[in-house]
Amino acid sequence: MPQANDARKMGFDNPGKQPQGAPPVARQVPAASGKPPVARRARRRLVKRQARVKAERIGCSSCGAPIEVRNMNAAEMISCSYCGSVLNLESDKHEVLNKILTDQRPHAPLKLGDKGKLKGVDWEVIGRLQLKDGVDKWEEFLLFNPQAGYAWLQLDEGHWVFFRKSKNKPGVGAENAFVGQRFRMLGKQFKVVEKSAARISYIEGEFSYQAQAGDTMNYLDAVAPPLMVSAEWSAKELEWLVGEYVVPQTVKEAFGLQSVPRPIGVGKCQPLSTPRWRSHLAWAFGLCAALFLVMLVGSMLPGRETNVIAAGPGMYLKTDSPQGFLSAPIKVEKANIMQVEFSAPVDNSWVYLDALLLDEQKEPVVTFSGEMSYYHGYSGGESWSEGSRSDSEVFLVDKPGTYYLALQGQGGQGNYGTTPRRETVTIRVTQGVWLQRYFVIGLIFCLIFPVLEFVRRRKFEAARVEDD
Repeated sequence: MPQANDARKMGFDNPGKQPQGAPPVARQVPAASGKPPVARRARRRLVKRQARVKAERIGCSSCGAPIEVRNMNAAEMISCSYCGSVLNLESDKHEVLNKILTDQRPHAPLKLGDKGKLKGVDWEVIGRLQLKDGVDKWEEFLLFNPQAGYAWLQLDEGHWVFFRKSKNKPGVGAENAFVGQRFRMLGKQFKVVEKSAARISYIEGEFSYQAQAGDTMNYLDAVAPPLMVSAEWSAKELEWLVGEYVVPQTVKEAFGLQSVPRPIGVGKCQPLSTPRWRSHLAWAFGLCAALFLVMLVGSMLPGRETNVIAAGPGMYLKTDSPQGFLSAPIKVEKANIMQVEFSAPVDNSWVYLDALLLDEQKEPVVTFSGEMSYYHGYSGGESWSEGSRSDSEVFLVDKPGTYYLALQGQGGQGNYGTTPRRETVTIRVTQGVWLQRYFVIGLIFCLIFPVLEFVRRRKFEAARVEDD
């Protein structure tokens, strides 16, 4: 199912304003004279970088309830959890900007004030956003630590991503980038998977910028699992953030939650989980496949041709020589695989040979045969041909020594003809031959598991794109 878009997070750069920053969201403000609303940026107070993070307790200017502000130096707005009023912290009187909470508060696994430890840092949830892009919606939680500053934890279809502001910038412009484009950053190659605009549908908590439901932001997401680089920008400002996929169980344990939403589909920067044994097994099978491939290529190299014999029809045809044909001695210096190839210029005729490999005492060692037949003609105005003018046999000679090749055969024309064409048979004896079929079988077997792993990865990546 479609993956929700990832608009986030930590805002545009405001030097000295906050340790890690938070994303300013464009605010739609009604224009004068009935003109359509235009986006504008909230005014910001400049705070020195060395300014001490200061938490204060104030009273709600609407209902009087106490409200704790975690970072008074950077906060510009905060919502009252009692009456839902949004207070302007840039004003000494903390006047009410609007009311954003309703009786139907959207459910979320994390609540304001929840505390948890991620990446070795103790965080507190101080803000919450719900964003929409078309039919897709997702949650984002603003985290704060007095020493580490701000971070964002984004929840999208059960998948969690932890974001921090990035000082590194890619060599690509966010506004001109396109889906599918690749760029390098942090030593990795990222691929742009989404570029769109999102709208805030719900907001509560403390933020270092002023925003309200209905505000919009432009964003871009690029992934190199388990990392994701995101950009947010307006006409004047651009902010880059780097996120990392977090396993749902990790979030559940970090914040002590009873349950977390079950992931749906493949997360935008979710890495493929591969047990170590599968990786090792795929590596081992791949190495064996490479060895079999090398041996297969080696088997294609020509062997050592030791004998070329021409046997005329009078030598192998039973009618001419009942004793058949006996070759000259064949010297075998060591045990090896031998190949005997027969070829004859048969033309609408055939030759069949019974062959024996004899040892020095003329005792049979190997029995085999060769058959050559080739026919051709015309039928229905089209030419046709079938058969082969050659045949071969491969066998193992397990002892060195002197051997002989004995042949007896017959030949003819047509399927049952007895009149031979008397073709001369050429016999080639080659030693040191490698049997390719065993290398092919071994190569195919060793490739099965790596191929299955490749298909699994391709399906996973295809699901990632589909969900996006």
